[in-house]
Amino acid sequence: MEFDMTAIASRIPVMSGDGHSGLPTAEYRGYLEKRLHADFDRYLTKHAWRWSPLRAESYLPSDFNDKFIGTAGFDPARGSSIAWDPKLRVSEMNLAGIVCDVLFPDDQNTNDPPFGAGLAHAVEGMIGTEGYPPSLVRAGARAYNRWLAEFCSVDPKRLLGLTLLGTLDDPNWCVEEIERAYDDGLRTGVVLPLEYYLPLYHHRRYDILWERCADLGLTVCVHPGRGAPTYNGDNEYEERSIFLMEVGWYAHRPLWSFIIGGVFDRFPRLNLAFAELGISWITPILDRIEKGELNSSPAGRRAAGLDSAHEYWNRHCYAVHSSYQVAEDFVNPGISNVLWGGDISHGEGAWPTAGEGLSGVPLKRAECLRRLLAGLPEEQAHRVLCGVFEKAFANVDMACLADVTESVGLSREELQLA
Repeated sequence: MEFDMTAIASRIPVMSGDGHSGLPTAEYRGYLEKRLHADFDRYLTKHAWRWSPLRAESYLPSDFNDKFIGTAGFDPARGSSIAWDPKLRVSEMNLAGIVCDVLFPDDQNTNDPPFGAGLAHAVEGMIGTEGYPPSLVRAGARAYNRWLAEFCSVDPKRLLGLTLLGTLDDPNWCVEEIERAYDDGLRTGVVLPLEYYLPLYHHRRYDILWERCADLGLTVCVHPGRGAPTYNGDNEYEERSIFLMEVGWYAHRPLWSFIIGGVFDRFPRLNLAFAELGISWITPILDRIEKGELNSSPAGRRAAGLDSAHEYWNRHCYAVHSSYQVAEDFVNPGISNVLWGGDISHGEGAWPTAGEGLSGVPLKRAECLRRLLAGLPEEQAHRVLCGVFEKAFANVDMACLADVTESVGLSREELQLA
């Protein structure tokens, strides 16, 4: 039964569908089996933190995360401990009025999960170098999940960790890991590995995974960061620029793969969420599928009675709009199932100000969200901040968040809703 959050009298629950957390990379050693410690030590000597601005080898400008300077827990050698200190995370969420946060891996605070299991490539120089074998990638994912379960256990109804799989190379292992992590408390969803050389996501080899996700109520979550081929250029400029030109496309692929490939027909209870990709790309792709590819595919593709790609989106898919938002995106998004994300711990996110750099809109209390939502009807603001979230993440206990909302949630006056 759905819990009606609009029944709460004085506060609005702000639920973030995209945040980032992760332990400084070297500290994952304690979460790996001892037999892998030598491999991990070699990995550390070669690893390049390409998306951590504090590192000289980073693709991002050195001032990208300058807005973190002076905040609680900032470490000038590593980044912001809001990514790995759960008590600080909850404290800052309280100040911002955020009730709960869905957590993806982080890579901007020198905290890549081991062996390329997270969002960043496991580069030993540049992306064009060969990655690590699937067995080590899986081990890195499990190490992250072990740590994340501890992190979220500090406040499990508010810190909503996603299970990391690292690679789809072994679907049976993926099922085993999501069951193990589920028993460990990670019950929100799974991070879909974006890989270039494996069969695409509609291949029947993955059906055991989608079936288990549907059975357990786990949302399949997509976040940009991987999916490119092993070669993107011979120098840093070529590699970074070509990767950034294409990174969104690799993260969009699951949409047409799941629709045209019949995954949603086979698993009608499966949810798919796209985070930190904006929303402008969605309608053109759905229109293209609907007007061309879907109609020319086998008749069995429409066995569920759905004759529109937009219907697939409406029933199964969600967009977590979590960076570079503007008010128009929420006034008239042009697509259903859009929810807000804070992108906390990333320089382009909404903490402690909205947007990268020193000048931004403070998130603390309501200024950031007020600039996005002011003047909206209350019902529409609820949909963006909690209503769609409730549909997207089936296992989140909304009723248990009512007391948190009353304590830290934002008032209608703070948001200046119509």
